[in-house]
Amino acid sequence: MLSEAERRYLKDPGAFERGYARYLRHAIRVKVDALKEELPLLQLAGFLPMDLAVLGSASRVEPPVLVDPVITVGDRYLKAFEQLLLDRAMSSRKVHDYVRTVRFMAGELDGVLTPASIRAFLAARPNPKTRNDYVCVLRRFADALRGLGVEASWLYGFEFAVPRKVFPKTVPSMDGLRAFYEALDRIWRIPGARHRLGRRCFIVARVVFLGLLSSGLRIGEFLGLRVQDVDFGMRMVVPEGRQSETTKRSWCSFLSREAMDVLQAYREEYPPRPGMLVLPGTYGVDGMISDMDNIFYRASKASGVKVTPHLLRSIFADRLGKRGVPDRFIDAFCGRLPPEELARHYSDYRPESLKVLHLIAEPYLTLYGRTDHIHEELKAAVTNPDDLPYLLARLGLSPDTIRAAIHQNR
Repeated sequence: MLSEAERRYLKDPGAFERGYARYLRHAIRVKVDALKEELPLLQLAGFLPMDLAVLGSASRVEPPVLVDPVITVGDRYLKAFEQLLLDRAMSSRKVHDYVRTVRFMAGELDGVLTPASIRAFLAARPNPKTRNDYVCVLRRFADALRGLGVEASWLYGFEFAVPRKVFPKTVPSMDGLRAFYEALDRIWRIPGARHRLGRRCFIVARVVFLGLLSSGLRIGEFLGLRVQDVDFGMRMVVPEGRQSETTKRSWCSFLSREAMDVLQAYREEYPPRPGMLVLPGTYGVDGMISDMDNIFYRASKASGVKVTPHLLRSIFADRLGKRGVPDRFIDAFCGRLPPEELARHYSDYRPESLKVLHLIAEPYLTLYGRTDHIHEELKAAVTNPDDLPYLLARLGLSPDTIRAAIHQNR
């Protein structure tokens, strides 16, 4: 329960400063009155007479003038900021982006951060998402400065922008996705594209499109897959590089047969060395992400269907939901575990179980209807008779087919 004084302070934050100034004026007046009473005794004792006018003027105390804090950004602060992000197990790409953001802001503000300059800097960027990104970086930068003994708590005073009205996300239909995929092949013949990106990038773009559509991985996770991260027999991918992070996690996911065929064809033409990336690029993962964004933008213009790498992750989750896969397993495919007790402690997340759920949804994740293999793979995956009603309801398989598969695997 707040006191009356605390409620008044919350309504008027300047009340504390004004009250403290009144207290100082009162204390000085009391001291001056005491000195006036002792002045005759001081004169008798031989002390020089005191100028009471000076003492009287001291009773008029003005409120203290607040000076804006100043932070001069240097290499020492940036190195401490980078180390803090690494200690929090952030990815190298995110660490690089955060440090670059602080360096860019310091460059725009002549290397000096003050409340007024930062407020003007944020006001020049009306996009709420952009402002929120800068505010988030500033708060983490304040944590790094606190570790150096620098008072930077005022950086937490910048609030996040109120988000704009959120509209429901719309995802393209299968016909739209097919048109986009076919455009990935057509734009290779556009003049200028061949010289800038090269034929290999457009082949990688088709692999990335089908891989993201059928696995739900983030583009950085998919492009960062190494040969040992892929089980080509189960068509399972496990991005091991993300397991130690605290912000972006991923468990195992699976590729459709369609995506695996395209990946295998790419590997036959460009075989990777052991331990290297499955999709090696000239400029590393970050450079490949930029190239994929460029190619997806060109294909969106050519096909009239706007598709981004991140949108494919949303399409994956939408298709699994329409196929009847429970939300907690969709979260597992996407690398997120809900806080509910049922999802966290009482659900089966073994790769074999997730494989069955992925097979259920695979017809919705395939562009050209190549689903004749699903029944055979399901026969090898289903071993629990309790799953029989669940699979029958979603796949439409006959009871004899499922019973034969269970009997064969026993």
